[in-house]
Amino acid sequence: MGRLNAIFAASALGLLAVTGIIVGYDYVRGWKWFQWEFLRIQQERLESDLRGAQQEENKTQLAALDQQVKAQELEIAQHREQYVVAQRELDGWEGKHYAADQDYRFAKATLDANRYDLETAIVQHAGNLPARQKEYEGLASHVNDLQLRLQDVTRQREAARARVDVWLKRIKDAEDKKKELTASIDLIKNSWRASRRRGAFSSSTRRCSTSSRRRSRSIRWSCRTFLSTSTT
Repeated sequence: MGRLNAIFAASALGLLAVTGIIVGYDYVRGWKWFQWEFLRIQQERLESDLRGAQQEENKTQLAALDQQVKAQELEIAQHREQYVVAQRELDGWEGKHYAADQDYRFAKATLDANRYDLETAIVQHAGNLPARQKEYEGLASHVNDLQLRLQDVTRQREAARARVDVWLKRIKDAEDKKKELTASIDLIKNSWRASRRRGAFSSSTRRCSTSSRRRSRSIRWSCRTFLSTSTT
């Protein structure tokens, strides 16, 4: 009974060994290396094509962004020219406003003083009251004209200031747009450099992997030869 068990165990071990040998022999078939190499080359070519397409797309985007940056620089220069003109106009109206304001203030002070003299003449029943009344009315009319002039100059000055603010805002918007375009250009360039580094690293890794596969192929070939010899 013990001998029968030993024979059965030896048969099972032999069957297991033969099964392992068959699986190993199937695994180390020579044509599989060529299949792996073909898949590796195909994957490398696809990745290279993708990188090339990405680089072309990046070049197109960079060219378009460069044109937009140049357009923004031209727009900024034009806006600054208009801003200088508007600022010069505002400076002119500032001077006119200052002169009109001073004229009005001095005339108003003279009118107030004349009003006090007129009120005194009325109380004292002065003989030159009609002349003082006429003088006061003339000054009042003059002050009213100066006030209207000051109001008109003030409106013109505020309009000029608004035009300056408009050009300042356009310059700021154009400069902000230029900064955004520059940031986009830097992002694309950094992405491009990173892609090239990954491609170089991947190629180096594949070369190392290919060398390892070749060494492994030679080992499998030796193993297959040994198995074939053992089988025969």
